[in-house]
Amino acid sequence: FQALRSVQALLDLMEGPEDMAKVSSLIRPIIAVCNASIQLGDEDILLMAFELMFEIVEAPSKIIGPYIADLTAFCLQVGQNKELDANTRQQGMEVVSQLGRAKPKQLTKAKLIPPLVQALCAMCAEESDDTADDDYQLSTHKFAAQALDTVAQF
Repeated sequence: FQALRSVQALLDLMEGPEDMAKVSSLIRPIIAVCNASIQLGDEDILLMAFELMFEIVEAPSKIIGPYIADLTAFCLQVGQNKELDANTRQQGMEVVSQLGRAKPKQLTKAKLIPPLVQALCAMCAEESDDTADDDYQLSTHKFAAQALDTVAQF
């Protein structure tokens, strides 16, 4: 948890692409921490990591390029994990949507569109969970449909 806070503090101090290049090498370790937090059942760490990922996704393409497949695969894994809270799953799909808006050419070049569409279609077919509060939280199939819509636009 402290490590993610440290990375967040670093990101806050970053001013340009050169600085972001230094942080990009931390993407895989961040994903490893997230996987460990899933095993421990600590979704707060995941939510903090997704905040970092939103900022990292905005980095120039050459910086995030080598990690885009890992980042996409991890976010899809979280989105498809029915054991996680709906909000956590939604945040994973939000990162995927952000990747779609910010890096559509890279997703296409990395041949990530077919697995994205397949995973999102499967999530769209999930039964609606009545625990989602319609005013504040979308059900799984609705946020998957929104992410699919974003992917379809490129």
